[in-house]
Amino acid sequence: MRFVGRVALILILATVAATVHSLYWPIYRDLPDRQARTQRAPVTDAAAQDGSPTPTGRSELPEHYISVARAYQFWEEGMPFVDARTAAERVVGTIDGAIHLETRNFIDGSATRLLEELDRAFPVIVFCGGGECDASENVAIRLSGWGFNEIYVMHEGYDAWKDAGYPTEAVGGG
Repeated sequence: MRFVGRVALILILATVAATVHSLYWPIYRDLPDRQARTQRAPVTDAAAQDGSPTPTGRSELPEHYISVARAYQFWEEGMPFVDARTAAERVVGTIDGAIHLETRNFIDGSATRLLEELDRAFPVIVFCGGGECDASENVAIRLSGWGFNEIYVMHEGYDAWKDAGYPTEAVGGG
């Protein structure tokens, strides 16, 4: 009986340690710091035209970040969009034709079925709520691990897409 108690104690301590570790060392640890990703100047016409990163004052956004205007160009070319927001966040709608793929889909194994809809030879554009939302970066990291080489993050998020008047579709549930 002592053995079972010790094993249970070890498992509990390991779970607590893993939880604490993930709080201090999250999945997006390899991306630029959160402040650099969320503080940005408005998109200029030149940046919107060529899809170049938006100035932040001190540094540039990572090159895998694209403007809403550049994302729309990809959308017109038929490139796939991945909505990384939760089902509750998607109630307000999504980009027309976007595939819903959250981080939890990679954890629970349901991502395999969803990834069959995507061709790794084409760019993939991932978006979430924008700004403080890290869901798109987390999904982008996981897509990279699945062999996708050209992944872009629409940093400004769904609301900026909708505000620009680009095509959206209703999503049920919640």
